Amino acid sequence: MKRLVCLAMLCTAVLAPRAAHAQDDAEARPASLSLRPFGDGAIGVWYRLSPRTELGLEVGGSRSHTETDGGGDEQDATTFTIEPAVKRFGASRNNLQPYAFGSLYFTSQKVDYTSSFETATTLFGTHLGLGLEWTPAARVRIGGHTGVRVAMQNGERTQFDAGGNPFVADVEGWEVGTFTSGLTFYYSF
Repeated sequence: MKRLVCLAMLCTAVLAPRAAHAQDDAEARPASLSLRPFGDGAIGVWYRLSPRTELGLEVGGSRSHTETDGGGDEQDATTFTIEPAVKRFGASRNNLQPYAFGSLYFTSQKVDYTSSFETATTLFGTHLGLGLEWTPAARVRIGGHTGVRVAMQNGERTQFDAGGNPFVADVEGWEVGTFTSGLTFYYSF
């Protein structure tokens, strides 16, 4: 599905009529709101410091409840993320503009399995990547980026025995991986 969305975005950008003035109008508006409806569902506020540099703050969160047939564990999960970020734009080509992306992020996640165990984890890390934005209209931008992420993890896992007594274990570690942002929609004002 992600590949199909990326392919559609690329085809639209290549086949769209050239609107160089749309990019110029977007740069004249220093503030933007962002919405990333797919994946983690983040919203954000961005401020253009210069024609090539933009600072942003994105916040995301989710709450889910899962039940299984046959008497299995129910699962409640809550996630919250806050991410200050910076974009450094390269030379634009008509209504397409590449950029380098960097951010620090903090994620708090709690997963509760009703009968067996629960986990509470925090992650502190960084994203580094490259992206592309398309400006189809004066106030609208659509973009996405991909790259590498590195994070330190800290938390605890609580497991319950048959009598309901808790056994708590600390969880510490690190993770390295790749990421994609999904499509992000920007509205400049």
